[in-house]
Amino acid sequence: MSMCDICMRTPHAHNCPNATREVAGRCEWCGAELEKGDEYYKDGSNLLFCSTECALDYYMIQKVVEED
Repeated sequence: MSMCDICMRTPHAHNCPNATREVAGRCEWCGAELEKGDEYYKDGSNLLFCSTECALDYYMIQKVVEED
């Protein structure tokens, strides 16, 4: 197996256009592709999110700070 001309690695770097990608799904909120091996989040209905921020936005959860 020879070194890649683009990423100069064997096997390919994760972000190399020649790398084989295994897509696990898409974020329900922003639509970002979630690849196997990435960290992502799943709710009780098996909806996938790329971040806690996307999950909170999807469910319209906001942080509330009460002032005295």
